[in-house]
Amino acid sequence: MVDTEHSESSTHSQTHHPNPQISQMTNYQASVNSSMLITGHRLNGTNYLEWSQSVKLAIDGRGKLGYITGEVEEKKNGEDGYNVGRSENSLVTAWLLSSMDASIAKPHMFMRTAKEE
Repeated sequence: MVDTEHSESSTHSQTHHPNPQISQMTNYQASVNSSMLITGHRLNGTNYLEWSQSVKLAIDGRGKLGYITGEVEEKKNGEDGYNVGRSENSLVTAWLLSSMDASIAKPHMFMRTAKEE
């Protein structure tokens, strides 16, 4: 039986991975290489509106806003994409925490998801 999807991809310059987690991990690795300081605004207790808009723009620009809005559903352990989802959620949480003054970030250190922040 001929795998037309993979045969066809050899005639195109675009590479298709038989395992979608490989391409997902590539996207994840690109996000990891980005700076932990995602905005010049640090939440200090008096600048929530500026901070929240700045953080939303920065996280949306990295394709991860769904982890804050809840559009990306949390996967259960063992489900496809669980490891990638967990890692990306941790990355978004770290971005959020690093954009807050320590006194504000500290109570949020043990939240399970970025949406809880």
